[in-house]
Amino acid sequence: MFRLRKIHAAVLAAALVAASAATSPAAQPLAPTQVMATTICTPSNVAEFGNRVHVHCTTAVSGISYFAVATSNANRAAHALSLFSIALASGRDLRIYYDPANTGGTAVGCLAADCRLADGVELL
Repeated sequence: MFRLRKIHAAVLAAALVAASAATSPAAQPLAPTQVMATTICTPSNVAEFGNRVHVHCTTAVSGISYFAVATSNANRAAHALSLFSIALASGRDLRIYYDPANTGGTAVGCLAADCRLADGVELL
């Protein structure tokens, strides 16, 4: 059991190092004309689908509890999934940047009622 915990700790440490390098590309700024909001997300679930990766947050903001990244940009989706997974596994929070009015995520399976596309993600 102790050996297994050491292995998990080593894997988590390696993932954290990778995530610190991945934080900048995943947190790309929006164009100045777009509205940007942020929320602090305590992840309760992380998922990958063919067209998106998403995180479910324990507390909704204005009814929004899911934040997704389209897999059309594979590198960006991989970075986001890595940050989502590390936050969930390590009990850390995420800061998510998004446009509250953008319901374009419906094209990748987000519901307009409770999901928004994440324009940026930070591991806190």
